[in-house]
Amino acid sequence: MFLEDGPIDWVAMPDYLKNARDPYAIYVVGDSMMPRFRPAQLLHVNPHKPAQPGIGVVVRKKNNAVLIKEFVRIVPEGVVVKEYQPEMREFMVSADEVASVHTVVGLQEPA
Repeated sequence: MFLEDGPIDWVAMPDYLKNARDPYAIYVVGDSMMPRFRPAQLLHVNPHKPAQPGIGVVVRKKNNAVLIKEFVRIVPEGVVVKEYQPEMREFMVSADEVASVHTVVGLQEPA
C-alpha cells in the first residue's frame, strides 16, 4: 500500500483519540499479520505515541510505502518488526528507508 492513494473514507474519531494530535485510520490490506490484524480491519493510529515492543505499528517508508507490522525494537541500523504470514519472522527495515513509525492504538471490524 502507498500513501499516494490518499483518503478513501472518513470515519468518526473514537473517544480515545479525541485529544491526540494528528490521529488517522488505515485499512489493513493483505494477510501478513493474520491472525492479529485481518484484511479490511480499520486500524486507529496515534502517530505521536511511542512504539513499544509487541504493539502494532505503521511503518511509513521514504518512498511512501506503508507496512503494518508488530514492533520489536529500534536498532542503529533500522526498525525490527515482526510479521506472521506466510511464517512468523522478524526482519529489519533499514534506517535509510524509514520515514516514520506510528503506533496502532485500536481497531474497528469491517462493517
